[in-house]
Amino acid sequence: DPISKRKIGEGTHENGLYMLKINEYALTAQINRECELWHRRL
Repeated sequence: DPISKRKIGEGTHENGLYMLKINEYALTAQINRECELWHRRL
């Protein structure tokens, strides 16, 4: 029905941005961890 479709549509943008932030944070953490491991190897 159109009401539930509208509810799904609302907040999709916010959820998308939220997911992007989580992915960005996870990626940053992964890069930091790899850098740390690389520096320990030196």
